[in-house]
Amino acid sequence: MVPGFENASGIWVENTFTLKYFDPNWWNAGQNFEIIRYADILLMYAEVTGDAQYLNMVRDRVGLPAFGAAGYPSELYPTLERAIEHERRMELGMEMHRFFDLVRTGRAVEVMQSKVDGDVIILFPIPLYAIDVNPSLTQNPGY
Repeated sequence: MVPGFENASGIWVENTFTLKYFDPNWWNAGQNFEIIRYADILLMYAEVTGDAQYLNMVRDRVGLPAFGAAGYPSELYPTLERAIEHERRMELGMEMHRFFDLVRTGRAVEVMQSKVDGDVIILFPIPLYAIDVNPSLTQNPGY
């Protein structure tokens, strides 16, 4: 956690936030790039192949018990799918993956329904320019 930061105008802002990566030139809008982590690749590969060895590579890196081994919380994450979901949540926390993981696996409404009042919206709005170009498009519900 970082106790604060100096913004572009040089003013110190007292605020606590998580800092996983710092770009010293963050205010320059020309700096737009993705950081893809090896752990993310391994967890995606475990999901695609259904092979726990890739999940276990991520866990082994930090000395945690392997999926299916003694000491692994199998009562909480009994299937490989739930184990990968949990591992992605822990490993990629604060990196904006969770919601998209839940939508991709079809669990967004189930998981999010207990967290919010009302309907869970899992679709983004269709941009107006796309509707202007193709009038047969209709806006997603909720927008």
